[in-house]
Amino acid sequence: MTPTLVRQPHLAYLDGWRGLAILAVLAGHFLPMRGINLGRMGVELFFVLSGRLMCQILFIQGTTLGEFYRRRLARIVPGLLVFVTLYALYLTTVEHQPPSLNAVASTLLFYTNYLGASNPEQAPGLEHLWSLAIEEHSYILLSLLMVLTRHARRAALPVIATLAVAAIANGMWQTYALERDYYEVYWRSDVRGASILISAALCLHEQRHPWRLSGWRLAALGFAGVVLNTNPVPDAIKYSLGTLCFAIVVNHAAALPPLTINLLSSKLFAGIGITSFSIYLWQQPFFQAAEMGRRHGWMLTCALLVGITSYFLVEKPARRWLNQRRLTQAGLSA
Repeated sequence: MTPTLVRQPHLAYLDGWRGLAILAVLAGHFLPMRGINLGRMGVELFFVLSGRLMCQILFIQGTTLGEFYRRRLARIVPGLLVFVTLYALYLTTVEHQPPSLNAVASTLLFYTNYLGASNPEQAPGLEHLWSLAIEEHSYILLSLLMVLTRHARRAALPVIATLAVAAIANGMWQTYALERDYYEVYWRSDVRGASILISAALCLHEQRHPWRLSGWRLAALGFAGVVLNTNPVPDAIKYSLGTLCFAIVVNHAAALPPLTINLLSSKLFAGIGITSFSIYLWQQPFFQAAEMGRRHGWMLTCALLVGITSYFLVEKPARRWLNQRRLTQAGLSA
C-alpha cells in the first residue's frame, strides 16, 4: 500500500536540537573538556535527528524519490560547492598546498569517510565531511528501502532494525577482532550508519506502536546518553547504547519538560540550528587554525560569523531559487 502524502508541522524544538548538536561540535573543537569528546557527541545528535526526519519524510509523509532527492540536493550541494571551492583556492594560493584531486572528489562525491583521517590524500579542513558522507549513504539506503517495501510497509521496520544491529555488530567485529581504531571503524557508513538507522527504526515503531515516556524519564535517558559518550566508555557502547538513548529522546522530544522545549524552541537555539549546516561546513578550517596555536576564542567567533554569513549569502538564497525553479517547472508542465 502506497502511503498518502502527509505534511508534518514544523517543530521549532527540532531546529533547537540541531542547535544543540552544532554547539556541542563547536565546544568539542574550540572549548574541549576533559573526559568527553563533545564534538563526536554532537555529530551523534545530528545523526539521530536525521534518522527521525528521514523516516518521517520517506515512510510517513510518503514523499516521492524525485522530490526527496531534489530537496536534499537543494539543501546540501550549493553550500558544499562554495565551501570546497573557496577553501581549495585558499589552500592553493595562500598555503601553497593545493588539495589533491582525490581529496576534492571524495568530498564532493561523498566517499571521504573511506579515505580515513590519516590518509595523505585527505586535505586538512575537509576531513570533517566524513559525517556528511555517512548521512548521504544512509539516505540512499533508506530511500531504496522505501521503494522496496512500498507494497509491504510492515516489512520496513524489521529490515531497518536488522540493518542497524548488523552495523553495530560490524563495528564491534572490526574494533575487537581486527583491532582497528576509531577512524578506521566509526567513520565507515557500514558501521556508523547504525546511528541513523536506529533512530529511523524507532520513529517507525513510534508511529505504529506509540508509547509514552514522561519528561523526567526522557531527561534521564538524555543524561545516560551523555554519560555513555564519556571517554572511558568503549566506542562500541557509545555508538549502540549511547546512541539508543539519544534516539529515544529525539523521537519523543515533544514529551520533554516544558522548560527544555522552550529552550530548544528559543530564537537562540532554533536560529543556530537553522544555520547549523553552514556553520558545520566552515568551522573546520578555523578549528585547524586554532590547533596550530591561534586563539581558540577568536577562531570560534570567526567560525560562527563565516558560517552564518554563508547561510544567508549562499545556502538560503540557493535553496529558495532551486525550490522556486522547481515549482515553476511543475506549473509549466501541469
